[in-house]
Amino acid sequence: MRPIHGRLSGRTAVITGGSGVLCSAMAKELSRQGMKIAIVSRNADKAERAAGEIADAGGTAVSVPADVSARDSLEKAKDEIIRLLLQEDGSLTDRSNKIMAHTPMKRFGKPEDLLGTLLWLSDDSYSGFITGVTVPVDGGFMAYSGV
Repeated sequence: MRPIHGRLSGRTAVITGGSGVLCSAMAKELSRQGMKIAIVSRNADKAERAAGEIADAGGTAVSVPADVSARDSLEKAKDEIIRLLLQEDGSLTDRSNKIMAHTPMKRFGKPEDLLGTLLWLSDDSYSGFITGVTVPVDGGFMAYSGV
């Protein structure tokens, strides 16, 4: 059995394909570590089973039926997932507050925040010699949080 990483407790993991063999194993382990889990899957029955297995083991999980290739499906899923990051009164959870405390931009990202980087990487005249790197578009979170 793997050791418990206390720093993971209370965090939220959104796992696309979380009802499949590999990702459901990841979801179960993250739950065992104390994380809240959102199982995102096209197959609602499988997602519900995976979330149920986590709940049966004492964890917190929700099943979120969604097709990641369909924007409207993801928009619907977003509301369910946000519930994991917000209190019932709409205020931020402890985890969300920790994210904000370590993000210089002091806000969650928006889809539009990715577009400049998308265009830069898509244009060979700007990024044709760039390869094998991760470009964080995270409001400075990685730089300031010690990740």
